[in-house]
Amino acid sequence: MNILLPPLQDEGGLRLEYLETASHKGLCVPTRFYLMKDAHGVAVGDINLRLHSTQQILLYGGHIGYTVYPQFRGEHYAARAVRLLIPGARGFGIDPLWITTDPENTASRRTCELAGAVYVETIQILYHQAIFPEGRPCKCRYRLSTAHESKAQKVPSEQP
Repeated sequence: MNILLPPLQDEGGLRLEYLETASHKGLCVPTRFYLMKDAHGVAVGDINLRLHSTQQILLYGGHIGYTVYPQFRGEHYAARAVRLLIPGARGFGIDPLWITTDPENTASRRTCELAGAVYVETIQILYHQAIFPEGRPCKCRYRLSTAHESKAQKVPSEQP
């Protein structure tokens, strides 16, 4: 399947460069891995799309994981990258996308909101879920529809 293989780019020049499809180490599901690059081709972070909807994905891990390198934080790269993955997730039949984050991670929570996701709940993690380290007892769950284009407003760095 050729969904999401060419570089994906937004109006502000953020580009997702496909790296590989492999099994996610902790969640054991097929995952597409991408490198986030800014308008100058500089790597600013990475993002991945998990292609199956297991109970661990739906409740704890989410369909999307992202990291923005420290020196590039504050530019809304993660929210923009999430939005670039929506059409491809829809192509894989994923609707809705679930994104999870630690409750104290305000930057990631804001990323979810900027991407157009809706907060659903904060749930307790069962410690027998081996993929999560102790000390993180809860996850915030956000739902993002892929059925239609998100009504999220453009983030500041996307505006021309």
